[in-house]
Amino acid sequence: MDTSAPRCLIPARGGSKGVHRKNLQEVGGIPLVARSIRAALASGVMETITVSTDDSDIADLSRREGAEVLMRPSELASDEASSESVLLHYLHEAGLDHGYVILVQPTTPFLLGSDLRAL
Repeated sequence: MDTSAPRCLIPARGGSKGVHRKNLQEVGGIPLVARSIRAALASGVMETITVSTDDSDIADLSRREGAEVLMRPSELASDEASSESVLLHYLHEAGLDHGYVILVQPTTPFLLGSDLRAL
């Protein structure tokens, strides 16, 4: 395993305060979470791409798009849960104590693989 290659974490819970099922909403015919996965794949630099979710529809779509899925507990899927707590859950579940993790938010629909390569 190349510990210098970054890992990608995409937090995509099923709920949302403002937009119903936000991470499954489409921009240009592609669901937001799928856009994030495709950008991470297109970067060509990610060791792994993992979607952290509490939602089975998001999990199924993420797997079809080529991502790994980490189901998160309900306490990490609330409006009050922080991105930091989701990241810490991922690190713990993956057994990681070193390396790079790039957090890609699905609400950045125009992110490109080249943007991620430039990091």
